[in-house]
Amino acid sequence: MRHESRQSYFAELEERCASDVDFVDGTVFAHDEMYLTLGRFVDDAPWTSDYTFEHVYYRSIRERTTDYLTTHDYLWCWDTDWFWCSKNVLAQNPLIRRIYGKERLGSRTYTKIMRWNSRAGITKKIERVMGLHSESVIQDVDIPLERAAEFLDFYSREIQLWPMWI
Repeated sequence: MRHESRQSYFAELEERCASDVDFVDGTVFAHDEMYLTLGRFVDDAPWTSDYTFEHVYYRSIRERTTDYLTTHDYLWCWDTDWFWCSKNVLAQNPLIRRIYGKERLGSRTYTKIMRWNSRAGITKKIERVMGLHSESVIQDVDIPLERAAEFLDFYSREIQLWPMWI
């Protein structure tokens, strides 16, 4: 479900969390583009999606109103693209994905790349030449729902790393 206002998004989030759905995820692509993913466990599905190789899960959130995944695939749906960090090594390009191969799409590969880069300093050298400075940050925060809109305003103003997974 797409939302463009944070008030309606967080009201719907609160309502859905209290409903009989089995799980609720939120994905925020911008301060005015937010999606709720509502899930139910079923015994049989008409089809299942595969986000382990050629398709990017978080892109499907914008494209599909209905999706089916196995429980295992749902739990790991973000991993193939290291949430969205695979774009940093061009792995969201279909040709590059095929070159890397299915077995290299996942957080283990990303961790190896980040550790290698930390030792080799390639990114730091490129940034120095370009006059840039960046930081690798992976941060989970626990925000009470009643303060979530305030946090999103802060995040939209100060941080702006999208998408954000809720």
